[in-house]
Amino acid sequence: MKATYIRILFSLLPVACFSQSVPEKIYTDFNGFWESNVNNSLIPNNSHNLIAFKLGNTVFSTGVNDNLLTSKGIVFSARNFAALPITSNPVPINGTYIGVGRVFEGDGDVSPIPVSAPLSQYLTDGNHGLDLGTAIFNFPSGAEIKYQIQDISIPSIGDGVPDLIITQMGQISNVQDRYSFRNSAGTVVGTEFNVDLSTVQSLGLLRWKFYNAHTTPITYNTTVGPNDTNNTRDVRVLALDWADLGITSANAAQVSSFNQVFSGQSDLSFTAYNKNSISLRMPVSGSVFKDNNGGIPNGLPFQNVSLSLKNSSGVTVATTVTDFSGFYSFQNILAGNYTVTISTPAGYEIVGNSAGNLSSTLNVQISDAPVQNRNFGLYRLPCVKPGLAGAPAGYGKLGILTKKAITLSKWPTTVPNGTLVIDSDSKGLVITHMTTSQRNALSAVEGMMIYNTDLQCVQIFRGNNPGVDKSRTGWNCVVRGCNEE
Repeated sequence: MKATYIRILFSLLPVACFSQSVPEKIYTDFNGFWESNVNNSLIPNNSHNLIAFKLGNTVFSTGVNDNLLTSKGIVFSARNFAALPITSNPVPINGTYIGVGRVFEGDGDVSPIPVSAPLSQYLTDGNHGLDLGTAIFNFPSGAEIKYQIQDISIPSIGDGVPDLIITQMGQISNVQDRYSFRNSAGTVVGTEFNVDLSTVQSLGLLRWKFYNAHTTPITYNTTVGPNDTNNTRDVRVLALDWADLGITSANAAQVSSFNQVFSGQSDLSFTAYNKNSISLRMPVSGSVFKDNNGGIPNGLPFQNVSLSLKNSSGVTVATTVTDFSGFYSFQNILAGNYTVTISTPAGYEIVGNSAGNLSSTLNVQISDAPVQNRNFGLYRLPCVKPGLAGAPAGYGKLGILTKKAITLSKWPTTVPNGTLVIDSDSKGLVITHMTTSQRNALSAVEGMMIYNTDLQCVQIFRGNNPGVDKSRTGWNCVVRGCNEE
């Protein structure tokens, strides 16, 4: 995706070679039912799932909602597609965006930010992972995603039924994405499919907003989207057979993985596969958070936390550590029952997991779908630092009292190091209440405090270079922590 303009492309090599690979129409469940190139005045602006596509004279369903197609009088060939289970999480760069529908979780720039790391979740979300209303734009140049293959169905090769759906969600020119099957040594099996993503006719428009994926925390992009024409981008699709990648009955058994290598302008909603055409080994993934409120795991990402995957016999089959976004994954796992166990770092405790308890172990069952969002929340154990010994620098001189009489003799001059001393047994101190937008209109100075009615927390403005925890700049909710952490 170029920074000034983005499209949705599902593209191919020279058009003459792939005229039968480009769907002429797609169907989604936006607003109940949306058919591209029919009602061009209705532009999808939120999450919606691909339910079918028309290739040549045939409509192929994805299996997301065949009943809806039938109710609309669509004659189709029933199939079962799902997003390929991504097993890696490319590091975003400046210019990498998370794109979502314009009204996703609220119109335009909403608070709190409705998107989060890891990026991989936006390539597998929605029914069957086929949400067209979320995407990652501008994968770093040379970034690669690899999917582990169990086996390819020989009858599916060249049978006229699409095996692969490729999505590309932004304007791109003079560069190519590369798709290939590889053996266990990493050598290409068949032929590498090089995709020119600038030659396919649009199927319609979607309306987007964008978030900067490389910032911590993720931020709303006020330039890409809001300042271009109507926030819209074109929709394009490519459907391939295994034969388009040079797979034959003679070499199919050599295949170990399917690889995507991105150009730097690549913009991806999902890559989907026909579940009847191929068997995959599945990943197990989740995230670990520095979680200050317990319950459902959330908060700041926790990097370099160790986790292990054990089979039903208790044997460790894989180990890993969390990445910069707190994300972890175990790749290439056979079907069966497993447990994920987190090694809690010293000084921390479990305050929640995705099963809703405080266990450091989660049970997982792997079949024909990826296991995702097996998350843990950790929090540093409470700690305090002893106060300074010796005489105070001075005593309070100004006090506000709501009691009938003072409790301590000579109050407030008995209170050490106090500037303003407030004492009451019947009234509370209420600091300024305001919304996030009202707060943002302030000329804030370091140390300013408010109660944020949107976030329902006390916030303090920490400036651009705080002395403690430099990752928490600007306005932050007050949370429990350790002295000089």
